[in-house]
Amino acid sequence: MLKLKFLKYKIRTFLIRDGLSTLFNDGPSKYRVYYLKHMGNWGTSARKQKELCKLLDQWAVHITLKCGNKPLSSSAYLDEAEPFLEQYADQDLVGAAGVLVQAENLRDGEDDLQPERGTAPCSPTTSLDVVSKTEGLVVFFPGIPGCAKSALCKEILEMPGGLGDNRPLHCLTGELIGGRYWHKVADKRKEEPFRITLADKNARNEKVWRQIEDICRTTKAAAAPVIPDSEGTDTNPFSLEALAVFMFRVLQRVNHDGHLDVALWNAGYVLM
Repeated sequence: MLKLKFLKYKIRTFLIRDGLSTLFNDGPSKYRVYYLKHMGNWGTSARKQKELCKLLDQWAVHITLKCGNKPLSSSAYLDEAEPFLEQYADQDLVGAAGVLVQAENLRDGEDDLQPERGTAPCSPTTSLDVVSKTEGLVVFFPGIPGCAKSALCKEILEMPGGLGDNRPLHCLTGELIGGRYWHKVADKRKEEPFRITLADKNARNEKVWRQIEDICRTTKAAAAPVIPDSEGTDTNPFSLEALAVFMFRVLQRVNHDGHLDVALWNAGYVLM
């Protein structure tokens, strides 16, 4: 089973990994133009841009000093990026102009940065206390078929105590709901906003992420993306090894609710 963990896909992949060639070939100033353009396209707020700019500027200084004239390979960037992000998140002061940012929120990603004035960041050992238990949670999967989302959802549902708090837990499976899946998620969440929703459906593009963002805003919920821990390549967010595992899983399916199984003649092509 591939290791799964929570992370912010956009920051790690688009701003750090995909910006390596610009940083090493064109320099820090062009790299800044690169990531600011992405933030503008995403509609990132001015406050969040300021916080992310500090992080990315420090990343640029750190990695160029460490690597010198030898560019960092995008296939090995996680070996450098993850220790840096951990170290950055553990700093006593994060942000500028006296704004403190919780380390756990930084690890979760750009959309969840929550600055607090006049208080110290929480210890990494208290991350479970960051999300209020009176609010809901949407767990979603920016992956592709075969990435084990259904198996993970089933495992969570069968765990004694669920995710460790008293909030109601439910799962909505895409193949069983059919069309207008995210509208159905929104309707179900409005019935019980503080519940934990496991969205068992691939959320592969930014249009879907925007829908999830709207659901979280209207039902007062946090969002937690789960993707396979894969280094990826220059052209694909997943490594070839991970893709092989995903394809193997799909070809092991029989009578799949979504009809993407061994009986489909072009199942591998659909996956890619």
